[in-house]
Amino acid sequence: MHRDQILDSAKALISGERDGEYGDPRKNFELIGARWSQILGVTVDPWQVALMMADLKIARAITGKHKDDTFLDLVGYAAIAGELAGPPVISWPKGTSPSPIKPWPVEF
Repeated sequence: MHRDQILDSAKALISGERDGEYGDPRKNFELIGARWSQILGVTVDPWQVALMMADLKIARAITGKHKDDTFLDLVGYAAIAGELAGPPVISWPKGTSPSPIKPWPVEF
């Protein structure tokens, strides 16, 4: 599938079919974030839920056992993350990060 088709199809899904099935992404991802926050013991914001869902799609794609809609979903989750993050994206106090993972740039 050509990249324009992927983008157009993802747009149709997240603004149509999936929106109708699951409702407003912000409300849905707020609920998911609240549940994950309880499990993990840290705050998970809606835009972070969208990023983690996109990462799940990336992990599936890496296995080579992905479904046809894997990349459509990946694009959709990225778009929703961008919408939910909005400006300002986020800023942590100097010298801190949201996780023990070292912030970019990471040296290898």
